[in-house]
Amino acid sequence: MAPAEATIGEKLAILPKVFAALGAALTQLALYPIYGDSKDTGAFRWALYGTFRSLLASLTPVQEAVAFPKTVNVYRSIAKAQKFDPVVEKMPGGVEVCWFGPKKADKLVLYFHGGGYAISASDGHIKWLSSLQKDLSAAGKSVAIAVPAYTLSWTAPYPQQLKEAVEVTNWLLNDQGRKSSDIILAGDSAGGNLTLALISHILHPHPQVPNKVSLSSPFTATVLISPWCKFSGDASFVRNFSTDYIANATGDRWGKQFLGGAPHDQYNYPLSADVKWWSGIERVTAGLLVNGGSNEVLIDSIEATAKTLKQAWAGTETLILPGAHEGMIMDVTLGYTGKAEATRGIESWILKQWSS
Repeated sequence: MAPAEATIGEKLAILPKVFAALGAALTQLALYPIYGDSKDTGAFRWALYGTFRSLLASLTPVQEAVAFPKTVNVYRSIAKAQKFDPVVEKMPGGVEVCWFGPKKADKLVLYFHGGGYAISASDGHIKWLSSLQKDLSAAGKSVAIAVPAYTLSWTAPYPQQLKEAVEVTNWLLNDQGRKSSDIILAGDSAGGNLTLALISHILHPHPQVPNKVSLSSPFTATVLISPWCKFSGDASFVRNFSTDYIANATGDRWGKQFLGGAPHDQYNYPLSADVKWWSGIERVTAGLLVNGGSNEVLIDSIEATAKTLKQAWAGTETLILPGAHEGMIMDVTLGYTGKAEATRGIESWILKQWSS
């Protein structure tokens, strides 16, 4: 159920939380000379990770809805700033899909954004995806990226997001005439969770999701960026606390909000899926890349899930590089202009899949 509209008091209560987050940044910065160099995060990132970690841990669902604009609004704002025409299409079920690049491009990336199912796509997401589309196109491919603005968990919990992912996928395949062999599935964080849920649904139709997805051939590939495979409790939440921006309590709260009282299962909690569950995944996707940051709080469950996927299908590949949770996207949010190593690796891998 959606939270009530924020009152003036609840909106004003965000301000002291922002000041507390800035205080956390100063504390983090003071500790940098002692602990910071060990993981090469950099003083600026080190301080701002403390800010985000404090703020995300303190906001209520109502305040998150106030603090983070809707995905479509962020998309339109970036489109205006970058001077490209925003294209937003609304599905019969109400989900809006934001487009980067020409809709009739030969190749398509269906991308599910992250945010713990609790917050919308950030400006970092939108800018990073805009650059990704341009860079892939500059490499000689006709590429579009479609980003569904799926329902957030404070409006409707699991499995609503999976129902919407299925609707968009079927719309692309059946109504738009897209070939699965020309589509790459991708997602970061909660979007990676949703991407794996979609694959699970194709392999094992979810009993609460009425529509199935039928493929004439596998998707070109799947890219999982810092996928949310376990909501909280990894040892890496403690080990990498200061080099990432998500606290264990935040992951736990977002996970419970997403589930809405439902139990863990293989669709919503990928770490719980065993090798047998993923058997036949090569019939769904012809390539699979799991990316993660060695300094992120989710890395233990990411690597464990990647290991299971690799055991189920030898074609699974991993790209684990130094950095925080979806670090290349966060870098864009923080204003870094250079292309991250992870971005270069993902772009190169995608182009390789389309060339094979």
